[in-house]
Amino acid sequence: MNNYENEVVVRDIKLNINYYYNPGERMVMYYSDGTGHPGEPPSVEIQKVYAGDVDIYELLTENILEYIEEQLIYLHN
Repeated sequence: MNNYENEVVVRDIKLNINYYYNPGERMVMYYSDGTGHPGEPPSVEIQKVYAGDVDIYELLTENILEYIEEQLIYLHN
């Protein structure tokens, strides 16, 4: 995974996000031995969420964190 920093706007508030991004893996229908690999979707692991100079990660709900993760994956696609 690679370490990134990006800005995401949530409810009209600019947040700076420190996170790890994994681009995932493509699906392989069949290898030469007949097996395959279902693939892996991209993923984000948020480390810190800053509003100004304050880390507010612990104050955010699970729904807000999922929304931020979706926005970060969208930025990479």
